Amino acid sequence: MQDFKTTLIPGKSSHEISHSDSILIMGSCFAQEIGKKLIENKFLLHESPFGIVYNPMSIWQQLNRIIDCDFYSEANPVFANDLYHSLDHHGDYSNPSKEELIVTINDGLRITHNVLKKLDYLIISFGSSYYYKYIESNQIVSNCHKIPSSQFSKVLPDLETISQNANQVIKRILQFNPSLKIILTISPVRYLRDGFVGNNRSKAKLISLVEHLEARFESIEYFPSYELLIDDLRDYRYYKDDMLHPSSIAIEYIWQAFSDSYFSDTTKEIIGEMNLINKFMNHRNTSILEKHVEGRNEKIKILIKNILEKYPILSNRF
Repeated sequence: MQDFKTTLIPGKSSHEISHSDSILIMGSCFAQEIGKKLIENKFLLHESPFGIVYNPMSIWQQLNRIIDCDFYSEANPVFANDLYHSLDHHGDYSNPSKEELIVTINDGLRITHNVLKKLDYLIISFGSSYYYKYIESNQIVSNCHKIPSSQFSKVLPDLETISQNANQVIKRILQFNPSLKIILTISPVRYLRDGFVGNNRSKAKLISLVEHLEARFESIEYFPSYELLIDDLRDYRYYKDDMLHPSSIAIEYIWQAFSDSYFSDTTKEIIGEMNLINKFMNHRNTSILEKHVEGRNEKIKILIKNILEKYPILSNRF
């Protein structure tokens, strides 16, 4: 029978991620989707202390700040819409109290600085090449926080600018943690607020940036999330209703490809057992009988007990 699709099978990585490895994930909302999968399967995951961010220039800025443990002061937040905001952080961090905001973001910075020293894997997902500058301070921002657009300028940097910044930061990271391995990926989410042509030009710069970094640094690998959706699945049925974000089926497809590239058979066995536990835990109980609820809870306890006996590395992760 004729094959009616082109299938992308990513190669097996020379690096195997296990449950004993520590992982930091940064970048776009697609990174959050992969992060959810890692958390569900009890990997040792550390999330970015800045939250979701889309463009590489902001990510390089954030990584420099983590390396230097460069704390924020009262001069940094901006006030808008009844909240104090950090222009480096996602809106989840915004707070009506400036003092509480500063304490929260500095705590995250300190923790991640210490994590980065001994980190095994850094996963970065790029979403868009475009970035915004806050005109008043000429600062590259990660989030505009619904502040009037007149206070920002939108920039599509040239490849040389992004690459030079990347080179400097990656060198600093690898000096800070020489054993670190870095996985780069590009979000398959389409940013049509930049227009069809603008989105493609933006993605093209990201593809060229990753090619440059892979060639320059042995510690860097690329995982083709973007190509798996755009070139392999390539159908609107694999998108959410907005026709921009990958559907749950597409995310699962990409996750399986990631698993095949980076996980050993033992790690996959753990994931298989975790899938069963998660299935029971996420099951919507329709029975009103207490004995049915108790039976389900007892089954979960037995499954967790069994997996911890087989894989002690998962202790303290439930």
